[in-house]
Amino acid sequence: MSAPDTNIHKETRRHRPALLGIGAAVLFGLLMFFAVGFEAAEDADAPAVVAPQGESGVTTDATGTIPGATEGSADTANPDVSVEEGAPAAQ
Repeated sequence: MSAPDTNIHKETRRHRPALLGIGAAVLFGLLMFFAVGFEAAEDADAPAVVAPQGESGVTTDATGTIPGATEGSADTANPDVSVEEGAPAAQ
């Protein structure tokens, strides 16, 4: 069944705001998709050193330190173990 009086020009004018909104949402979705994709690809380029199986399981950066940790701070992966100045690091 179809509408008895269909005016294409009138229907086009009435649907224009909805179609513009849909187009804007699709454009925003594509921008976010590519932004997240580029960010993930950028993070994948940075090397990370991972402790061998059976070790503490703490991921470190290329220098072998825990990112965000300061000298003398507690081990964030194992709060029961603290790092003391001058103490050798566990191997």
